Amino acid sequence: MAQEEDFENPTPSDTWFGLPLPPQPRPGYYKYLGDCIDKTTKACGVKIAKTIFENGKLNDPSCCRNVVEAGYLCNRALSYILAKFDKFKPQAAKIYQNGNAIYDKCIIDASNIKVVEAGYLCNRALSYILAKFDKFKPQAARIYQNGNAIYDKCIVDASNM
Repeated sequence: MAQEEDFENPTPSDTWFGLPLPPQPRPGYYKYLGDCIDKTTKACGVKIAKTIFENGKLNDPSCCRNVVEAGYLCNRALSYILAKFDKFKPQAAKIYQNGNAIYDKCIIDASNIKVVEAGYLCNRALSYILAKFDKFKPQAARIYQNGNAIYDKCIVDASNM
């Protein structure tokens, strides 16, 4: 990839994995992408790229955390620029589809982790508050039951990651 200081004004000779960079859609776009890419390891970046071109199923929890931490806009920006490479233009629809699938799966996996990290007391407190609303008082037992079921499922899902 272009040197850090060259991200603002890439030249036609700048490459990414040996491929010439497409024109920037706006000034500073490659700097933004570089900042996004810096939020993950090289090994994880390779897994994400392979997944984008293969099946859209990223099964690496640490890479998924990187994807979520980088955020939706980074995910979309990377998919957008990959689809602009001449070599990948015929696969643009697949790139967008798999990029979205990766982000969606990782967001679900990360939400399970967040619930587990938040802990049982936070889960109980949320159920308690919901059950206190007049509108939901008749369903209080169900709220507690479902809150516990959600937490239990998240514990199981997180332990399988």
